[in-house]
Amino acid sequence: MQAPWFNVTWDYHISAAMTAFIYLVAYIGYTQPAVFNGFNLTEFALTPKYQHSGLTPEAGRSLVRKLEAIMMQEKLYRDPELRLDTLSARIGASKHHVSQVINEYLEATFFEYINQLRVEEAKEMLAGTNRSDLHVIEAAYAVGFNNKVSFNSAFKKATGMTPTQYRKSHGRSDGAIGQPSGAG
Repeated sequence: MQAPWFNVTWDYHISAAMTAFIYLVAYIGYTQPAVFNGFNLTEFALTPKYQHSGLTPEAGRSLVRKLEAIMMQEKLYRDPELRLDTLSARIGASKHHVSQVINEYLEATFFEYINQLRVEEAKEMLAGTNRSDLHVIEAAYAVGFNNKVSFNSAFKKATGMTPTQYRKSHGRSDGAIGQPSGAG
């Protein structure tokens, strides 16, 4: 006895489709052995992102050197209003190429890169000063952060501790007994 929804024709179509799919997988496995060799899916997905970019590897390395040099010499990251197009114009490259270089060579987004530079300078400031010389919020503003929340968030993400904790473990003491250290 057959169920009312069962149709022999559909059964043959489903079997044919499954057979075709199995042959397709076998063919792909034969022509693309990396599929079965355990490749990283994220590598496969990221590769085409800059596939049509006109930036050669040599030009990319040159651009990243120029970017890092200008950031270290002129400390453009201190500008809280710094944007990718402003930085690109300053370097003399397209914003797409600057973004590509930051993504590929520095393995960060534009804002992650800028915040890394800001946090590195803030770490030096906090380690070299005490609370009475420089408050945490003053260091944040000096390196280009607009507010304490974004500074604390970026700092903790980079170092695993708050700016105040960092200062306590790496900085100079105030020298005054019983005086609390900076909030942060």
